[in-house]
Amino acid sequence: MDLIEQTTAEFSNRFGTRPEVVGRAPGRLELIGNHTDYNGGYILAAAIDLYTAVAARKNNSSAVRLYAMDLGQSIEFDLGKIERGRSLHWSDYTKGVMVELRRSGAPLEGFDAVIHSNIPIGMGLSSSAALELASASALKGLFGHTIEGMELASLCLRAENGFCGADVGILDPFCAVYGKEKHVLFLDCLNMKHDRIELDDADFALVVADSAVEHSIVEGKYSQRHDQCSSAASLLGKLLDREVKLLREVGLDEFNSVAGRMPHIERNRARHVIEENLRVLAGVEAARSGDIATFGRLICQSHHSSAVLFENSCPELDKLVKIAVEHPAVLGAKLSGGGFGGCTANLVRRDGVDDFIGYLEREYEQAAGKQTRTISCSIGGGAIVTIYN
Repeated sequence: MDLIEQTTAEFSNRFGTRPEVVGRAPGRLELIGNHTDYNGGYILAAAIDLYTAVAARKNNSSAVRLYAMDLGQSIEFDLGKIERGRSLHWSDYTKGVMVELRRSGAPLEGFDAVIHSNIPIGMGLSSSAALELASASALKGLFGHTIEGMELASLCLRAENGFCGADVGILDPFCAVYGKEKHVLFLDCLNMKHDRIELDDADFALVVADSAVEHSIVEGKYSQRHDQCSSAASLLGKLLDREVKLLREVGLDEFNSVAGRMPHIERNRARHVIEENLRVLAGVEAARSGDIATFGRLICQSHHSSAVLFENSCPELDKLVKIAVEHPAVLGAKLSGGGFGGCTANLVRRDGVDDFIGYLEREYEQAAGKQTRTISCSIGGGAIVTIYN
């Protein structure tokens, strides 16, 4: 059975009836554009064919009953008392979506739901946004809401920023909404213009490798980088004698003209973001022309900049990348997502995937003393909702 069928079957077993809807949303890999989103920059990413599903049915009460199939955990609360506890709980991602739906004027009633996912938690594949979009898709189908596209992505972003307390950007929900098979996704975070660029993945796979270092974007390092970028933008505005709200607004030549007058930290953070934006634009051209070799080199350059200038890598991620790029089937490798742990994204020729995975697992354990989980995936589709009659 596929994920939707498994979730439907579990719902029937648990609640004794068939769900009315199943929402499904993908994880994602950021390919080029690391930490550019909240700086108003550019991103190239892809939805992947790993998903979270939420099966739901109205229960004619004010109670909400959620069951996380993979954790074997359940929670029940009343619609009149949607609260977050002191520690972030898996249910808070669904609760946050419910809060934002209400704020948008969408009516809600009590419902039962089963959540099921094949997206590994803690690897930086955006399992949280997948749960938010799967929840939102299910609730849309259940209650007839019409929120679509970027409005839906923004609603889920508000849920994660506000209710869940994670200072993240639009990338993750954007990918979950707009994902399309065999297409990479381009996003201009300043004006929300976006595009799908066909990139036939028949000859390559995306191999995700877990560093075995827990990835948590709610912790302080992510927020610290956000603050450092804001400080760098403000300082550049003073040095350039004009208003600069976001690092996206500064060109490379402008930056180079005043970089020597900036403190080390702000200078490095700004250089990473400004040059990363240029890498994204170069990646768009490489994707359009089918130049996978250049695309892979840009991915490697992105990791180097993240590690050296933005300092959001860690020794384990660096080891994974170093080992990966020494394999002949690898076209590119980098950390993906917030960093400070989590996973690497590896662009690998399909005919060498099995050999690469075995090689990476052996060499990483020897180099880092840890075992890596590896997942071979393809570019996947975006959020959908299945409605049963």
